Amino acid sequence: MEDEYLVAMDLQKTIEAAGYEALGPMPSVSRALVFLEGEAPDACILDIDLRGEFSTPVAAQLKRRGIPFVVSSAQLSDQLSQLDAFDGIKNIGKPPSDHDLLKALGDLLGR
Repeated sequence: MEDEYLVAMDLQKTIEAAGYEALGPMPSVSRALVFLEGEAPDACILDIDLRGEFSTPVAAQLKRRGIPFVVSSAQLSDQLSQLDAFDGIKNIGKPPSDHDLLKALGDLLGR
């Protein structure tokens, strides 16, 4: 999930260049939740603040379904850990370096 189009396109380009399939971006919480009703991605990368709307419901849904995810946010990890849905979830920063992004995906997918 990413609401900034250029950031989302950079993430998608990096992910696909590494051989992964990108199923997004999802620019809103509602769109991501609808997507998750019909899909079970192998892993996700979430932004926290989508134009003033927190992605907490998406994180909670991913946790319930056992879908691994990381956060790509400019918010500090200790701030995020105060929200149950993000407790224990790694924050790779925003924008993440290609190395950090691909390492996080590899870790999530056990590669």
